[in-house]
Amino acid sequence: MSSLKKILIVCERNSHRAPRLYNEYLVLKNDFDILIAGDFKPNYIDESRFIDININPIILKNKKKSNSGINFIHNQFLKLKFLFSFGFVKPRDIPFLYDLKYYYLNSKLKALTFDILIYHHISSLPFMVYFSKKSKSKLIVNLHEYYPKEFNDQNNWSQKEYYLNSLCARFLKEATLLFCVNKSISEEYAHNFDIDKSNILVFYNVKNYEDTKPSIVDENNIKLVHHGAAIPSRNLDKMIDLVNLLPKNYSLTLILVPSNREYFKRLKRMKTDKVIFENPVSSEKISKMLNQYDIGLYLLSPSNFNESNALPNKYFEFIQANLCLAVSPIDEMKEITEKNNFGVVSNSFDVNEMANCINALSVNDIESYKINVHEKSKLFSLENFNSSILDRVLKL
Repeated sequence: MSSLKKILIVCERNSHRAPRLYNEYLVLKNDFDILIAGDFKPNYIDESRFIDININPIILKNKKKSNSGINFIHNQFLKLKFLFSFGFVKPRDIPFLYDLKYYYLNSKLKALTFDILIYHHISSLPFMVYFSKKSKSKLIVNLHEYYPKEFNDQNNWSQKEYYLNSLCARFLKEATLLFCVNKSISEEYAHNFDIDKSNILVFYNVKNYEDTKPSIVDENNIKLVHHGAAIPSRNLDKMIDLVNLLPKNYSLTLILVPSNREYFKRLKRMKTDKVIFENPVSSEKISKMLNQYDIGLYLLSPSNFNESNALPNKYFEFIQANLCLAVSPIDEMKEITEKNNFGVVSNSFDVNEMANCINALSVNDIESYKINVHEKSKLFSLENFNSSILDRVLKL
């Protein structure tokens, strides 16, 4: 029987391909006995280490019966049964907890024993706070975004923002520790919800160190690359416009997950001789795949708060691939890129401005930036952050 402390990690969405969950697992797996509860099993853990908490099929089946008066009464009974299972629930918390999904979630998790609960995102945070107290465990919340403003560019977001602000104000301070995706977002949480900064640990979306060398730049074929989800708000079509503004010796490879299939088809229709589409690979393999390219391109005109404060996975994957960086002037990316001489940052979000920045680079410039990235890639690897994360969790 293991003498290690037990950790339950809960990630309700895309648990099989969540990079922050994978990083967390890599940091903690040798010092803790870890179970993962999620919607789909990650391929890096055994079946015995995974609990399926995908309750969406159950909820959908229930909704189909919702017109039945008997079913309605039964559902109210299940909600009340769930609330009473915690003993005393503060009256102000009932609106956050009076949800049928928590009855089913509780039924899947209540028999587990663990010392630390790590919860990803915040949609079920009210439940996780009460569940961790009942199980007498420490609670860590892994914040991937600034959730109250996640989609504040949408016209109907204000009501959702009000709810998420209320949720954060009530429950975030109940956590023992918060992992946050970057400095600017951690400061936003601390300021808006009066959270002690010592209880927030910045955990970047860094990647495992890749012991590879920069690829050689061919002056007749300078290769730009961008990878990620094909989503209209990211305006990836502007990157195609950009490469068409560059000389004929430049090409752009797009490695995209077709999250929005119509938009993905639209992008493919824009394909020219200078634009190449490649199939996506797993996050564990992406940096090695990217190593063959020259410039990692991130051209994004922010449409919401999180995009304005982005420091995404792909930025650190570019670094582990030893690429020269060409990025929009988003604060934290700009700061790291300029401070470490990793590449170029455009002065604006304009396509022509970025095209001019890239066009001004000589082959020697690109090679020099790639060498700079290579020499500092260990500083921006998971291995370099491992001890600070592990030490904090071990002390809980």
